[in-house]
Amino acid sequence: MEPQSLVSEARIDAAQQVLGFDLPQDYRDFLLTQNGREWWTDSGEFVQLYPLDILLELSETIATDGGLRTTHPGLVVIGGDGSREVLAYDTRRARPPLVLVDLTSNGWHEALFQANSLTEFLRDVEIRGWDFQTAYEVG
Repeated sequence: MEPQSLVSEARIDAAQQVLGFDLPQDYRDFLLTQNGREWWTDSGEFVQLYPLDILLELSETIATDGGLRTTHPGLVVIGGDGSREVLAYDTRRARPPLVLVDLTSNGWHEALFQANSLTEFLRDVEIRGWDFQTAYEVG
């Protein structure tokens, strides 16, 4: 991923209107200071966090093409593993957790819990990599 220009608070506010979702403060802070990042973790796994423009493009694609928006209402994709899995917020919850969703998943029952916040995710992914074990409690 090419280096991205930083975004303003106003741009994030406008994006929230498009998404219909108030981005958590730690994710807003990430966008303001980095606006996207991809790296190999200490545990040897690849992680991508998308810049705001890509997040908005994906949101539009998911909404118009059905797919994940149909099987996962409230999904807001913010990154992924560079392959078939996307990292997303479940915006159906008051405090949206981050989950891992396979692009061919049939519903929230197949999602895998990653973290309660971006801050927690960034800490944990460095140590353990992606969590392919923890089932997501739907409901």
